Amino acid sequence: MSFRYLPAISALALGVSTAFAQGGPTATTQELQLASLEPVVVTASRYEEPLRDAGVLISVIERRQLLESGASNVIDVLDRVPGISIRRLYGHMGADVSLDIGFLGESGAKNVLVLIDGFRINNIDDESVRFAQLPLSAIERIEVRGAGAGVLYGDRAMGGVINIITRQEPANEISVAGGSFGYQKIDGVFSRPLDAMHFSLAAMDARSSGFRDRSRAEQQSVRIGLRSLASTGGSWRLQARFFEEQAELPGGISLAQFATNRRAARNPADSGKRQGGQVTLELRRDLGAFARLSFNGGYDFSQNYADMQSFLPWATAISTRESKKFFFQPALIGEITQQITARAGLDIFLAEANVNAGNQVSQDSLAAYFTTETRLSPTSTASLGIRRQGLANQFQINTASARESDRQYLTAYSLGWAGRVTDSTSVRVGAVSGFRFPTTDELYYFNAMSFVPTRIHPGVGPMTSKELYATLEHRRKAAAYSVILRSISIAGEIGFSSSAGCSPVIANEACNANLYDTQRAILTLTGQWTIGPSTKANFSLDWVDSEIRSGQNTGFRIPYVPRTAARAGIDQRLNSITRLLGYAHYRGRMFQNDYFFNLADRGYEIPGRVLFDIGLIGEPRKNIQWGLWARNITDKRYYDFGRDGSNAWGGVYPGDGRSFQLTATGRF
Repeated sequence: MSFRYLPAISALALGVSTAFAQGGPTATTQELQLASLEPVVVTASRYEEPLRDAGVLISVIERRQLLESGASNVIDVLDRVPGISIRRLYGHMGADVSLDIGFLGESGAKNVLVLIDGFRINNIDDESVRFAQLPLSAIERIEVRGAGAGVLYGDRAMGGVINIITRQEPANEISVAGGSFGYQKIDGVFSRPLDAMHFSLAAMDARSSGFRDRSRAEQQSVRIGLRSLASTGGSWRLQARFFEEQAELPGGISLAQFATNRRAARNPADSGKRQGGQVTLELRRDLGAFARLSFNGGYDFSQNYADMQSFLPWATAISTRESKKFFFQPALIGEITQQITARAGLDIFLAEANVNAGNQVSQDSLAAYFTTETRLSPTSTASLGIRRQGLANQFQINTASARESDRQYLTAYSLGWAGRVTDSTSVRVGAVSGFRFPTTDELYYFNAMSFVPTRIHPGVGPMTSKELYATLEHRRKAAAYSVILRSISIAGEIGFSSSAGCSPVIANEACNANLYDTQRAILTLTGQWTIGPSTKANFSLDWVDSEIRSGQNTGFRIPYVPRTAARAGIDQRLNSITRLLGYAHYRGRMFQNDYFFNLADRGYEIPGRVLFDIGLIGEPRKNIQWGLWARNITDKRYYDFGRDGSNAWGGVYPGDGRSFQLTATGRF
């Protein structure tokens, strides 16, 4: 889809909605009161429940926090959540970013499931999630599940789940922003009731010339929604999202260049373009007072074009990746007794992916799951779940070759207990298992110099995980504390292996393989305080003990996993309309290794760093808000990603220097 037509589409949609809205009913009282109801989450159990009753700890980023953070995109918001590790390659626009929950390291981005309203947006290949595909103005809240979710969501949910919930209440809002490095953004949402329906439109256009040379990026996205108004008996919702992203890719630079000119570009002409979208339909029907049937389905498509000829000058490195996916999610939830609630459902998807119309992979998946929650007492609940998922691959190296097939089945379990020890203290404990099937890219051997697939590699097996978690929360009148402990064991971790580890049959042949087993122990401490009538503060600390547990690399720390990470923030009200905000983020040192077959050569050490942001926000009127932010105010030189610079894809990827950003938001 070309976004040259986005303004025309938006204008047409606004006009149509206005015409239909003439004389139409206003929003119902029930809808207008939604914001005042007790907070609910859906990521913990796949159905709405009060946050305090969730069986696992869910971090919730509300709409107000999105606005006040001065974030330019979803990644900026998630970077402030404890337990999350983010590595940016090309600055704050997030053109290429790796997101990790559970400190899984190099493979972290492939083991975090990202949802929009419960629909997965991860591709079946190695492509990273495109967070720019949804305007910030369309987001109501973001839920982060900091525990594995193999039973509820299956493939890719080993580390955790991010569920982005879109706005449902009437909203008319526009935001504009500008700042350093040519940053410009406009983002808005418009909604109106249409007889017995509700229409909404959100659109975003953002662009930046980038901190580094040749790092310009442009992002556009639009979301159109139509849903039934609240009624008895059932409801429906139809949504369509489209996005386009273009980015110049300056590549990694040597440590010597980083010391003298961190803004330099190594690849003078490389670029990428990504576009795609998703159309979804949700149907719900009440079956009496104690049961509900839902049917969700949709279609997802994406295309990724990359021109990497200066990155790999010896190869034809212009590639096009295309993927498409149909998915269906029927589910039934009901009360078996007053104390027992059960949910059963199916997750079905049919997907295809190809590169340069050559090597092709199709994946068909069928999963069935069953979960139950039993209220043991007025203050405690036990949960139990099981999931069985089968995945069938059919692949061919090119259109002329015969297709080969592979089929795998995996099972996940969950067991949990949640209870309130006192009115102010709650405890959650549980055990969960999870898995990840190999991505379509991991099913091929490839030339390590050009990345061109050479032959099929169905021998790579799935990763599996076992996790124990425990959380303790305590709330007082002016403070809240939490202690979170996760112990994660992973078998058959998949990663890139050098030629020596792949039994090559041709020169320079490499592969992905089940490298080793790993173990992680993660302790997270958080605290929030109200200090006097005008000051609030928060702090979090992640301590991680990670280790490879098998093979010749036994005893080494897992690549790209820091030992510690910490975050701190302060919110000082200066007067009735102005507040001063400060934020600090520390990430300890990490180690990288270019070839994971042998970690004895630890590769680059990625130094630890501390970044400071300061913001001033004001609300001169109830419907107007502005913000002025200074990012990386100390102009810290740092990088979060780097590889051995002796080859074409090596070098470090510098983070952005000091920058300033001004935003203004109006509601009407």
